[in-house]
Amino acid sequence: SSVAMKRPRAVTRRHVSAALAGGATASLAARRKSRRIKVMPRVLVRAGKIRRGGGVVGAVATSVSREGRVDMADSVETPVVAYQHIKGFLLQLAESLGKPSEHLRIYDPYFAEGGTVRRMAEVGFWRVINRREDFYEAVRVGAVPDHDVVVTNPPYSGDHVEKFLTWAVANGKPWFLLVPNFFYMKDYYSKCIAGSSMLYVAPAKRYTYIASKGVAAASGQLRNKKTAATSPFPSFWYVGSSAAQREAWLTWLGTAPSELTQGWALCRSLEDLPQDVRDAAHRKLAPAPAATSKKKAGLCSTCGQVVGRCKHTR
Repeated sequence: SSVAMKRPRAVTRRHVSAALAGGATASLAARRKSRRIKVMPRVLVRAGKIRRGGGVVGAVATSVSREGRVDMADSVETPVVAYQHIKGFLLQLAESLGKPSEHLRIYDPYFAEGGTVRRMAEVGFWRVINRREDFYEAVRVGAVPDHDVVVTNPPYSGDHVEKFLTWAVANGKPWFLLVPNFFYMKDYYSKCIAGSSMLYVAPAKRYTYIASKGVAAASGQLRNKKTAATSPFPSFWYVGSSAAQREAWLTWLGTAPSELTQGWALCRSLEDLPQDVRDAAHRKLAPAPAATSKKKAGLCSTCGQVVGRCKHTR
């Protein structure tokens, strides 16, 4: 006689919810499946809970969009390495809130191809909200979803960055903004961040982004798989928070494991930015701190002053 094999049950929305809720009210089977879900994103992909484009249905996250309010040239995906560089900050924040990292609610108001959800899951964060909706309308009607922190790479065109900064500071939650270096030289920047305690996370190697399908390059030709990668400007994370949270992060850095602090430099102010990350106008106005070597520092060999500021080199 043959023995009937029991067909395994598919992963359902109930199991996904259990993975996020910790399984407190779920059945034993659901909790077992939830533990697998946390460490096996492919299970969700096969079950249809994570779309291959990155969007997640149900309780985990939902892909979201800008609804035609931006230039298509703005539509690029953030590389996973950029999220890895701020992972430690998010882990510390989750710990300070008394939450496991997979329960930290991360909000990204701007949508490109939905890859935010997938890439954040790769780094270890599952409650990512990135919906196909008009962020500005959500703000207007008071429909912004509950969240613990904002992590976003917004459109660079128009006044999107200015509007985001204005909202983020008033929002009162920590925020991570990934934009090119020239934005801190904008006239509105200092005014917008007033009230936030700032840090900057500068990568050792320039971030390379992936353009969305249908986006044209500067030449006007549509990008394909071979030309999708783009890195037109140096970019870094602008990190805003309360003074207490900023100090908590600085304290954490003193004991952080090396794997969470590699590949990037923490800058306490814009004057600490590495020379190759600074905006060109900033480099002219305020050169990076002089090195100890006179030759490297550009010092006058006669009097030792900075070249161009003494009578010998003017």
